[in-house]
Amino acid sequence: MRVQLKRPAMVMPWPPAPGRWPVAAMQAVELAALALLALAAARLVWAVVTPVTPLGDWQPPATAPAAIDRSILGSFDPFFRQPVDDGRAQVSGLALTLVGTRVDTVSGRGSAIIAAGDGVQSSFLVGETVQPGVTLQAVGFDSVTLLRGGTTEKLFLDQSAGGAPVTPENVGGPLDATGTAANSGPAPRLAADVQVTPRLNGSAISGYVLNPKGSGAAFAAAGLAPGDVLVSVDGAPVASLGDPATLARQLDSGGVDIGVERGGRVVKLRIAGPR
Repeated sequence: MRVQLKRPAMVMPWPPAPGRWPVAAMQAVELAALALLALAAARLVWAVVTPVTPLGDWQPPATAPAAIDRSILGSFDPFFRQPVDDGRAQVSGLALTLVGTRVDTVSGRGSAIIAAGDGVQSSFLVGETVQPGVTLQAVGFDSVTLLRGGTTEKLFLDQSAGGAPVTPENVGGPLDATGTAANSGPAPRLAADVQVTPRLNGSAISGYVLNPKGSGAAFAAAGLAPGDVLVSVDGAPVASLGDPATLARQLDSGGVDIGVERGGRVVKLRIAGPR
């Protein structure tokens, strides 16, 4: 008996070899690649020929620049900021007397000579405590600002002129040949009638500004005029005379020759002692 064997069917491998891809599939891949290349070329051409700005005669919206207020630049110091004086500070009622001020524009601070109720004078820098609860906040030309309990108070130089005004033409007696005023009248209580304020030249005292206070009778009797600047006593410069209180007592004792600047020249006066 003969057995007839069938030949097994051929099994095709997957994926097929590169050379055996169907022709239609290869053509489809080629067409897709060409389409992508054409799209990329079209985008490149469009990017080159398309203008960056909008089409037509386009103008940006005109906006007027804001006006610059240059005065703001000079209204404050960015390095040394002082408290702004808004004019609302009240006059201080403390038993303090402002004797002199020194405004320091370099450091932005300054100092002031303040006398307590007992007459003792001390120098204070901005930020220092004048007395418990009172701090020196700012220093001006003729006043200082004190901070007391969260409120600001102003303390001014005593520039009151009591009595009739005294002019350089009618003070004292007639001048002699040396320009010294002959003043032989008494000078009662001159220390109580004169306000002595140091005149500073940098950090050195160059003179003392004399102004009347109280009745001003002794001030006028001594031949002094408001605003006289004392520059010498018995020929010695004022820089070696000590504090203003000692100077006032020395003038009150009398018997001294002083030199004062008045009207651009130095006038010599004789302060007679009490009789």
